[in-house]
Amino acid sequence: MQREPSHLIPSLGVLASSPAFCQLRIDNMEKKTFHRRDSAHAQRPLGPRSKPSNYQDFNSEQADLQSELVINSAEMRPLVGKARRAAMFDSTVLIIGETGTGKTSIARMIHSRSARSEQPLAIINCASLPRDLMESELFGHVRGCFTGATTDRKGRIETANGGTVLLDEIGDLPLPLQPKLLTLLQDGTFQRIGSDRLHQSNVRIIGATRRNLVDACSRGDFRFDLYYRLNVIGLEVPPLRTRRREIPKLAEHIIGRLATQHEIGTAQLTESAIDRPSDGFFDPGGVAERHRNL
Repeated sequence: MQREPSHLIPSLGVLASSPAFCQLRIDNMEKKTFHRRDSAHAQRPLGPRSKPSNYQDFNSEQADLQSELVINSAEMRPLVGKARRAAMFDSTVLIIGETGTGKTSIARMIHSRSARSEQPLAIINCASLPRDLMESELFGHVRGCFTGATTDRKGRIETANGGTVLLDEIGDLPLPLQPKLLTLLQDGTFQRIGSDRLHQSNVRIIGATRRNLVDACSRGDFRFDLYYRLNVIGLEVPPLRTRRREIPKLAEHIIGRLATQHEIGTAQLTESAIDRPSDGFFDPGGVAERHRNL
């Protein structure tokens, strides 16, 4: 990612979350268990231990094996190592990569290996909801604040208290909602739609995007201060077309799942099928395209 000019940095206070600083910090982490007794985040309560009905539990091994994340290639091993070390901290994470490269899988791995692993993991796609519905989905609303709001409703930020919220395609988050997310990151507080009351939520935010957020900031489509708050730990996922050694194992995983889904028994790719890039299986694209081809 191209670094932004220094004159665009709002203050010296955001230098600690600049991409170069974060890269240096994460690269220098030792590969061992960290004791977070001195961490202010570690001292905060992680909320109730009960799990909502829609919570999906991932332990560290299940997260690696079941999330379609394949790490055979040399390109992925450094990234997976950084993600595992990032899980030891409670900082926000920004995951950048093309569509279908495994950003959600990386986020699930971070959550499953963190101190919040027994709490909810909420995944919200910011590109799939209109602005008004997005605000209600994130922060909730009170009865009567708009047509159809017949009851008070908690947002995902509130129901995931103590856990992790993945904001997928955060580059598509509407500009009017970005100050509310910034307030949540800074103060841990938010307001439901139609209410003046401040609510608190202790969640870890992970953002994922296919967009270049620095360019979006320069165009005025994304706030620089929010970008710096998100990019405390930055991870970039290489495109699948540069990870050819992962394709056979990924194909086996997808075929096995399809065979189970359609009850067709055991199925596998032949060596000749794997060795024929002309079939389009190795063309640029993500996991969704591999799934369609199979």
